[in-house]
Amino acid sequence: MMNKSMLKGLPQLQMRVDMMYPRWHYVKAHQLSYKESLAIINDPLELIHSNVFGHLKKPLVGVLWYMATFINDYSRHVRVYFMKETSETLAFKEFKETVAAKIGKKIKCLQTYNGGEYISQEFTKYL
Repeated sequence: MMNKSMLKGLPQLQMRVDMMYPRWHYVKAHQLSYKESLAIINDPLELIHSNVFGHLKKPLVGVLWYMATFINDYSRHVRVYFMKETSETLAFKEFKETVAAKIGKKIKCLQTYNGGEYISQEFTKYL
């Protein structure tokens, strides 16, 4: 597309043949490791990471388009909840009650990327 000037506003760049790789190079590519976390987690439920994924290409059970994950930083145990809408992030409530009863401790910190589902009025009110 660049060679045929099909994209307006794109500067004319020179493509070097030695910079182009066959598709299999990308499959074999490795990601650099992340820096080691400075956080020291000593107890279960001290830090929980959470994220919401979706809209899935195909719904589960015909109606579940989203997933919420909860990862215990201490044990790396993962729980996944399937949802119809992202607004159902109060799956956290179910997660919190389940793990608190099982472990006998309360969640101290919930770490998210501050997506809208975690800063909604309903979620904030629950917290």
